[in-house]
Amino acid sequence: MLKKYQALLLVLLSYIVVFAFYPSIKAGFTCVDDCVMINSNPYITSISYENIKKAFTDYYFKLYHPIVTLTYMIEYRFFGEDAYIYHLDNLLLHLFNVFLVFFIFKKLTKSLLVSYIVTLLFAIHPTRVETVFWISSRKDTVFTLFYLFSILSYIKIYESKRTKTFLLLSLISFVLACMSK
Repeated sequence: MLKKYQALLLVLLSYIVVFAFYPSIKAGFTCVDDCVMINSNPYITSISYENIKKAFTDYYFKLYHPIVTLTYMIEYRFFGEDAYIYHLDNLLLHLFNVFLVFFIFKKLTKSLLVSYIVTLLFAIHPTRVETVFWISSRKDTVFTLFYLFSILSYIKIYESKRTKTFLLLSLISFVLACMSK
């Protein structure tokens, strides 16, 4: 359970992340890969059995990442080609990853200070810019989300009596991570 000051630190960290990456929300599509992955991708135009089947069985543009394709399908279904939403989702995914990094390091180090510093470095490190700003780089953010959740679930095995549940969660998350990149 988080104490009040720990929650405040996470809120502060959230503000730092949003402040650092807010300009990404106003960016449009980059026609390097975004035009191919979003604007002209026939698999994401509808959430149908056929398109979901194709996402899991076919390559598109020599890439196989069906979980990411599903996220594009959902966004396209509700928001069309609104780049703002795609960028906002990338920012929110990064924020979830930041929280997972914090909780993992809190479990591993038992130190709030170390956890916060490591998480802050992860949150605003320059290598994160590409994964947040570039919509087509969502595969990295979604992969990281499931991979970190797999690690956290695995760590929970050692402190819980429900070892089978957390092992299953860890394995499912790992498979989802593999299907994201």
